Amino acid sequence: LINWIGFDIKAAPNLYEKITNNPSSWDNAKQSIELVLNATQTADLDAQFRTTVDPTVMSEKDVEELKTWTKSLGINELVLQEVRDMGVNQDYKNQLLQLEAAKIKAQKQN
Repeated sequence: LINWIGFDIKAAPNLYEKITNNPSSWDNAKQSIELVLNATQTADLDAQFRTTVDPTVMSEKDVEELKTWTKSLGINELVLQEVRDMGVNQDYKNQLLQLEAAKIKAQKQN
């Protein structure tokens, strides 16, 4: 018996192809989201929608757009998860470190 679904949304619709490298991935994701939402409305089923925020591909503006978009679908809460650098290649880890250093520098200037 299923009573809970966890669903990962990769990004806002306009970024799906860039992130997944698959032109039809957004259509598939949207269909799956709609199925989950319908299931939560017709059955005794809870769902959690979540996104891992990858700062190498998603800006703060992109995250806000995603929140607005998910709310328009009836998703009341989008759980934002921080990307982790465990098990990733060194180039990607370096990108994350550079972004974090730039964020800290900007905070110090404010």
